Amino acid sequence: MTHSLFGWDTSGPAARTGSATTTRPNRTATTRISSLLLETERSRNDWFEVERGSAQKIIEAVAQDTTGTFHGLGALDRSLRRVEGGRGRLEVEMGEDLTFSYNHTGETCTVQEALYHFAGAPIDVIAEPRVWYWYHRRPRIVEVSEDREQVLVEFLAMSLRGGFGGRCLYAVRDDIWGVYVIKPNQSESISSALAWLRKRKWEDWGA
Repeated sequence: MTHSLFGWDTSGPAARTGSATTTRPNRTATTRISSLLLETERSRNDWFEVERGSAQKIIEAVAQDTTGTFHGLGALDRSLRRVEGGRGRLEVEMGEDLTFSYNHTGETCTVQEALYHFAGAPIDVIAEPRVWYWYHRRPRIVEVSEDREQVLVEFLAMSLRGGFGGRCLYAVRDDIWGVYVIKPNQSESISSALAWLRKRKWEDWGA
């Protein structure tokens, strides 16, 4: 399924839709009621149901996602509804423990909200890396540069065998925001990540 609420594509190998059919007895006939089924992949060939119902219900399930099952932008979607025209940015402050909150309400921000409202990253960049979101890796901000133009984010997933993940650097280069997957042993800090990227001419770990 493709959803373009923000102008980007959330389709991928770890999300699928299909039709589900139920039957309901009637005095004169059997009525067949069809609905859509949205599933996501927990692990290879292991799928679980997320939502079932009309097309509108399925779209809302994707758009309102806040846990990272699809893209984690549901909280950002809600915050943008508070902004006139849905294009501005809200005032956000950063705490000493790298937590973020809205100035006017004190409400805690998600990583996606902080990247957008505090750092100024665009939505299509925030939605990356999509593969990590598909496999339920949860983001956590590790470091922010003084000018807010570099943000180091860790993505972590937990399983019965322990935790696994990686780090990305969201950064402005030549006045354009990008996101770069960093080699694990070079991802301790923003400075080490930048030095590694420059040596590789800004080719990230997935290149």
